[in-house]
Amino acid sequence: MASTAPIRRHPFSFAERFAEPPVPGSRRTRLIVAAVLLVVGLLMFTRIWDWWTHKEDLSRWDIPLLAWLLQHRIPPLTVTLEVITTITAPTGMIIISLVTVVVWLARSRHWWRPVLLAGAMAVAVACIVGIKSIAGRGRPPVADMLMGADASYSFPSGHTLGTATFTFVLVYLLFFRPGTTARRGAARWVAAAGALVAVFVVAFSRLYLGYHWLTDVTASALLAVAILGVVIAVDTWRPTARHSVEPGVGTGPNRSAGRPSAPAGPGA
Repeated sequence: MASTAPIRRHPFSFAERFAEPPVPGSRRTRLIVAAVLLVVGLLMFTRIWDWWTHKEDLSRWDIPLLAWLLQHRIPPLTVTLEVITTITAPTGMIIISLVTVVVWLARSRHWWRPVLLAGAMAVAVACIVGIKSIAGRGRPPVADMLMGADASYSFPSGHTLGTATFTFVLVYLLFFRPGTTARRGAARWVAAAGALVAVFVVAFSRLYLGYHWLTDVTASALLAVAILGVVIAVDTWRPTARHSVEPGVGTGPNRSAGRPSAPAGPGA
């Protein structure tokens, strides 16, 4: 006779969704990397801000580069860059990010990484809105803009900051985060190179189409580096990360005694 016992369903638990397995490796190393990215990114961002306000160093290339690009516009490249800049607009990147996060949440057992990505994009959007209003920098002349006038502020570039934050954080979470299956081999370096190329193309599109200065897009990419540093720091300090496997120390009951745990069997 077939069993009529009811099937037990585990109740939905947010705690379980965010309780990922322990992350291997040294937390100290990850925190050092996070600190370097955050400090260098912020220092260089503020440095560029100072340069354009005083018309020094990199800002001296703002006008010459724009003038050179105006003289070298060609129709096929213009059409391509117009499509790219339309897709990577702040609104477009918000939609892309939301779709990515929703699909990730639906397909993943653990939600920590997609939530980190969503948080990073929220920080980027806040920076775009807040810093633009504080800096109040004007854009290049309207006559040089190929897709219509834009009266909003120029510093930083929302396109560049949104794209850089999304690609940098996504590549870290999928390819460089300890414990991910894609950390080995050349795939992660191809992904990192692809992220850099994507950011360069978007930044170039904003310069070529006449909507930003060189210092705008450069500072935006550096600010995204700082946001990546924050993401790595938060990811390292989360509760489950505190149980990371340090070299020579196991997990489980033997951890408190400082003895390595026995190797797991084939069925573990």
